[in-house]
Amino acid sequence: MASDTSICNLALSHFGQEGVISSIDPPDGSDEAAIAKDFYPLARDEILEEYDWTFARKRDTLASVTNDRTDLAYKFALPADYLKARRLLPLGYADDQNDAAEYEIEGDFLYTNEATPTLIYTKRLVDMTKMAPLAVIALSYRLAAYMAGPIVKDPTGNLQRMLRTAGDAEAEKAKQSDAGAERRRATHKSTAKRSR
Repeated sequence: MASDTSICNLALSHFGQEGVISSIDPPDGSDEAAIAKDFYPLARDEILEEYDWTFARKRDTLASVTNDRTDLAYKFALPADYLKARRLLPLGYADDQNDAAEYEIEGDFLYTNEATPTLIYTKRLVDMTKMAPLAVIALSYRLAAYMAGPIVKDPTGNLQRMLRTAGDAEAEKAKQSDAGAERRRATHKSTAKRSR
């Protein structure tokens, strides 16, 4: 199972460093842990934000707050673990792209003309044991690209570009795998008889 520190140590290994980090929050006293503490949340949220991962997807009925705009009828507070909106469903609609309602995000609030919407969003994942293994690999490369600069001090940036390219390729594999894990809707009608 992945943890913050195991991901950081994997990131170090991608550019030939020994995995020595035992804690990043608080940092364990090593230079590597201090650097990881700065870059880990950025790399993690970047990976989560760029795709509608099934392991980080959440739905929530939003809490209404006093609206300060006149162009949209309702204002809602975004959930505390909100990272990126994926779609907004009006009351009574299924989870389908065609059912999505219009909305606008401004700061920590969502504005819409829907009175009782459900937001489907990517949450900020803090329990890394929930992250799919292929996404963990992508995250470790993305983090390695950030950490390599201050640790290796490569003036050309070639190592960081190479790590970023490897991370992007791993992210694409993870996205394809995650897309295959989503629920599929039936394309045929059931022949099972319903009891009356």
